Amino acid sequence: MQRDTKPARVPRPVRKLSKRLDVARQLHDLEQDTALDIVDIERLRASVTRCLWLFLAVGSVFTTTGVQDFLAGDRSPADPVWWGCWGVEPCLVGILITILRWEAAMIARNIDIDSRAVDWLKRFLLGSTLVMNVVPAMWPREGGISPGMLAAHFMVPILVFFLAEVMPIVQAR
Repeated sequence: MQRDTKPARVPRPVRKLSKRLDVARQLHDLEQDTALDIVDIERLRASVTRCLWLFLAVGSVFTTTGVQDFLAGDRSPADPVWWGCWGVEPCLVGILITILRWEAAMIARNIDIDSRAVDWLKRFLLGSTLVMNVVPAMWPREGGISPGMLAAHFMVPILVFFLAEVMPIVQAR
């Protein structure tokens, strides 16, 4: 008489643990790959770049109010110029952002930006923002000079300037 010989069935806990071990071995092999460092660095670069753009945008929102106050002066919201003054700082920032994106692309490709005009344009845009933010804070139309507002109207444009200088380097590297 012949018996059927079936292979022994592997218990379920052993099968589950074997699958987990296979996954762990695959993960270990992937983590040893040096290309993973490149992936991690790229992920960090993208995260830092997003944060820098966010803070540039927030700083620009703040400076927009100062520029509008400077340009609008004593005009009322009934005057179309008062409304038009809200568009000046976004225009300046839009030009700045365009230059920063171009500059980052050039740096990433190791193309020298051998032009003082680029530096002058960035400095002019940021200097204009600084002046138009500081003047209303130094000579407010109502009340006295607020040291906090004066400091903020100095600091934020200067921070935006340094962000503008650092961002292309961060994006490229």
